[in-house]
Amino acid sequence: MQLNIISATMKKRLITCIICLIAPASTLLAQYEEWDDYFMPGIGYKVYTPKNESKLGVYQGVMTEFVIYARAKGKQSGRLGPTRVKTYGNLSIMRSDQDSARDIFEANVGLNLSFESKTDRKWGIPYFGVETGGLFQRDFSTLQFTPVVGVQLVSTRFLIWNVQAGYKYTTKYFDEYSGYHFSTTLNVLLWN
Repeated sequence: MQLNIISATMKKRLITCIICLIAPASTLLAQYEEWDDYFMPGIGYKVYTPKNESKLGVYQGVMTEFVIYARAKGKQSGRLGPTRVKTYGNLSIMRSDQDSARDIFEANVGLNLSFESKTDRKWGIPYFGVETGGLFQRDFSTLQFTPVVGVQLVSTRFLIWNVQAGYKYTTKYFDEYSGYHFSTTLNVLLWN
C-alpha cells in the first residue's frame, strides 16, 4: 500500500513556512524569563489511524492551531503547578489514503501540562494532556476524547514546537473510528 503523504508543491510550501518561522528561533532560544502568552497562531500536521483501517484507511492533513493561553515558569519560580501549561484549539481536514473513504473535518480544544514542576530548560519538555472535540463527515459526526502525551521540542516565549501522540475514543462507531493520533504543531507569538 502506497501512502501519498502530501504533494510536492505542498511539501515545498510547508518547508518554506517552517523555515520562515524557525529562522529567528536561534536568537529567541537565548532569552528566558517566566512568561504568560495569549493568542499564538500556529500550523501543524496530523495523522489519524482508525481501528477499522482496512475500510477507512489512514487519515492525514494540515492542521491550524491557536494557542489560547501558554505559561512557563523556571526553577526559581514561586508559582505552583507544572513548568509548562498550554491551552489551545485546532481545526483540521484530513484525507484518507483509501479512495472510497470521505474526508474528515476535526475540531478540538486541548490542555497540555508538563511532567516537571520546575526547570529552566527550553527544549525537550515532556507533557501529558487531553483533547476533546468532534469528528465530522457528510453523513456522520461524533464526539471524541483523546488522552495525549508529547514533548515540547522547543518552548520559548515566542515559539512553541511540539510533537504528541494519543488514542482517540469516539462516542459513535467506537469499534470503527477510535484509533491512534499523531501530530506536530508550531506556534509563534506574532505580537507582544
